[in-house]
Amino acid sequence: RVVKDQIGDGQKLIDCIKTLSNLKVLVIGDTIIDEYAYCEPLGQSLKNPLVVHRFLNEERFAGGVIAVANQFAPFCREVHVVTVLGTGNRYDDYIRSSLGSNVSAQIFKRDDAPTVVKRRYVYSDADHKVFEVCQIDDRDVATGLDHEICTHINGAGGSYDFIAICDYGHGTLTENIVSAARGTTKFLAVNAQTNSANLGYNLITKKYSGLEFACVDEAEARLALQNKHEPLETLGVELKIKLDARALVVTRGREGSVGFDETGSVIFAPALATRVIDRVGAGDAFYAVAALCAAIGMPLDQVSLVGNATGALAVQVVGNRQPVMADDLFAFILSALQ
Repeated sequence: RVVKDQIGDGQKLIDCIKTLSNLKVLVIGDTIIDEYAYCEPLGQSLKNPLVVHRFLNEERFAGGVIAVANQFAPFCREVHVVTVLGTGNRYDDYIRSSLGSNVSAQIFKRDDAPTVVKRRYVYSDADHKVFEVCQIDDRDVATGLDHEICTHINGAGGSYDFIAICDYGHGTLTENIVSAARGTTKFLAVNAQTNSANLGYNLITKKYSGLEFACVDEAEARLALQNKHEPLETLGVELKIKLDARALVVTRGREGSVGFDETGSVIFAPALATRVIDRVGAGDAFYAVAALCAAIGMPLDQVSLVGNATGALAVQVVGNRQPVMADDLFAFILSALQ
C-alpha cells in the first residue's frame, strides 16, 4: 500500500503537479476512432452456434493519440498533436471538434488507407465486450508523406518543452519520423503498444532508444525481450538498458506498476482502482500524466503514484469519453495519502 511516509505530503505533491501548467507539449501518433455499439443478448440462434444480440445505441470517441493529447490538456499550457487520417474527409471535423480548448492539431492525410476505426460491441456495463471489428490498414505512411511530417516536426519541435510519442503500430510512426522527433527535443517520452493488429510487430525495442521516459505494460515488456518467465524486476532492468532510457515504467493493471530509474532503483507502486467500468484508455491516461511528471524531474516513485491515480480514475470512465481532470486527480491523491 502506498503510504504517506513513502511519497511525502499530498499537498506538496499536488503543488508540484500544478507546475505542469507551464509546459508546452508536442504529441505524435496514430489516431483511432473508438466506436461502442451497446447491445443485449437475446439467446442462441437456432440455425448457427452463436448468441443473437439486440442493438441498443452507440457512442463514438476520439481515441489513440487524440485521447492522449486531450489527457495532457488539463495539466498543460499548450498541446500540439501531429497525426494522420485516412482516405476522404469523413472524420476531419469530428476529430477537430473533439480536441481540448488548448489543443491544436496538424492533421496529415493519406490516400492509401482508411482512418483506423475500432468498433466494439459491448454490453451496457461497457467492460463486458462481445467482439470487435477493425477498419485498418497498418502499412507505414508513404515516403512523401513521411517527409512532410518530418518537415513539420523539424520546424515545430524545438518550440515545445518535450515530445511524447504514442505508437499503436498503425503506420504513423516511421523510423524517419522517430528520428525527427529525437533530433528536435531534449526530452522524448515513448509509449509503444501491442494490440491484436500488431502482435509481435510493434515492439518498443524496434525503433526506440535514447529515451528520457518509456512506458509499456508487462506483456509488451516481455515480448520486447522475448522473455516469458523472468521476474519483472530483473527483466525491467534489462529493457531499460536496451532502450538506453533514463526511466522506464512497466504497468501491470490490477498489480500496479514497476518503475526503473537512473539510480538503479526498482520502484513498486500499487494499483489504486476500486471501481472499474472500462479499462480502455486507462494505459494512455497513465502514460500522459506520468510522462508530464517525469518531464519536470519528479522522482519516479511520485511519477508512478500519480500515473496509477490517473489510471484509477480513467477506468471509471467509458472509453475515452472524457479525460481525467486535474481537480479530480488532486482530490484522489489527497484521499490515497490519508
